[in-house]
Amino acid sequence: MSYMGKEPKFGQFPVQRFSGDGSTTSFTLSQVPATNTSLLVTISGVKQQTSAYSVTDTALDFGAGNAPPSGTNNIEVVYMGQRALLGGVADDAITTAKIATDAVTAAKIAANAVTTTEIIDDAVTIAKLAATGTASATTFLRGDNSWVAISGGLDQASQWRLTTDFTGSGSGDTLTTNLEEVDTDGYARIGSAMTESSGVFTFPETGIWYIEFWVRWSGSSSNRFVTSYIYTTVDNGTYTQATESGSAIGDGSGTRQAYTRGSFLFDVTSTSTHKCQFRVGQDAGTTDITGHTSYTITGMSFLKLGDT
Repeated sequence: MSYMGKEPKFGQFPVQRFSGDGSTTSFTLSQVPATNTSLLVTISGVKQQTSAYSVTDTALDFGAGNAPPSGTNNIEVVYMGQRALLGGVADDAITTAKIATDAVTAAKIAANAVTTTEIIDDAVTIAKLAATGTASATTFLRGDNSWVAISGGLDQASQWRLTTDFTGSGSGDTLTTNLEEVDTDGYARIGSAMTESSGVFTFPETGIWYIEFWVRWSGSSSNRFVTSYIYTTVDNGTYTQATESGSAIGDGSGTRQAYTRGSFLFDVTSTSTHKCQFRVGQDAGTTDITGHTSYTITGMSFLKLGDT
């Protein structure tokens, strides 16, 4: 058959029928309509207003007290339109080109979802580490997530000496004058200098310090017992004896000599309260302690061995 213009095309609308029983108000549709207006519903040939029923997914409901009467296939539903159903996205179908720049936020990443396999080699910088301390050429990242200084070898060491002879006259004379840091014969200090005031030595920093004190004694009297001491304070006021080193000047004519040497490990937890001083004594009379400003005869060493 010939037509002027475009040939008309015809389609069909799906139809579904139900049998009422006078009590059932809800019926299951075979398809999902877009809305309740997408259905043409008749009961016993009478078209129903769209307000007479509701549609939820595949449920057609006439509401309580509005059950269609009994009859065989007396309820007819014509599908005038259906809800468009989109198929799922196939696996591996979305490429990076389909994702907008900055579209993936932290909220879209599951907790603990990023593993080392997702991080490229050499991609994590120091700025991304939540560590305490300061990263530098002289620090390393410790197991407790903190940057600490490299503690290999001594970083504090110095020597002092008595510059002139000292004549002791009692059992506990404190060396308070004529003390200097060694400054001859190629001497080199490691780190910062100790400070000294009236015989009280202050440490440049906290730590475990090794203190050594050696003395050369000389005298002309026989049977003289001599002693050297290291005293420390932890409150910047009360000094207690940390070491005692003794020797004896024996019998004989002329000037005779003796040597004492003592050492102590001091835990300096505060440079303002933890300090030391050096004392000498003899059991009777007077004895000279030998000092010199050009080389060391009676002296002290201070070495920091580690952190407190």
